[in-house]
Amino acid sequence: MQAEQEHPIELLPFFANGTLEAEEQARVATHLSACGACRDELAFLQALHAGIRAAESPAPIGETGWRRLQSALRKPARARRWLPWALAASLAVVMVQGVLLFRHTDEAAYQPAGQVHAGRLLQVRFRPQATESAIRALLQSLPAQIVSGPGALGVYRIRLAPEADPEAALAILRRRQDLIEHAARD
Repeated sequence: MQAEQEHPIELLPFFANGTLEAEEQARVATHLSACGACRDELAFLQALHAGIRAAESPAPIGETGWRRLQSALRKPARARRWLPWALAASLAVVMVQGVLLFRHTDEAAYQPAGQVHAGRLLQVRFRPQATESAIRALLQSLPAQIVSGPGALGVYRIRLAPEADPEAALAILRRRQDLIEHAARD
């Protein structure tokens, strides 16, 4: 601790910058006349200070970006010859996709999401003890598949296959009281 108080190390950067008050500057100068280690440290700090002052200040960030943009715009047009070809290719892809999308007219194969044949949807609420394998076997026997659910009340919506009779499927579901709590038309 005594050695730290004897050497004014923390004041040397301010002495090198010339920002000490007169009293502190005189005290540091007196110490420097007798201490070689502090003189070496001061010489290093003065060289560092001079190097920082001599360094060129960098251009503002906006200036650098502006210069880079200007140089990019000055490049010859042949460097961007691929641009019209790229635009033409992307336009061709869009046109082909449009033709393929709107040309499809097979009504039986195309069905918007969310729409099903009327009378083919049933509501079912399974019993809590019903196992997944038992539910799957029952749905395969109808034939039907789950299309949504469970809802807030635990109700699933199932869609019957086109060949399945909705009334017969509903009767089968209502008989299976070991698996089904509720079954109705949607």
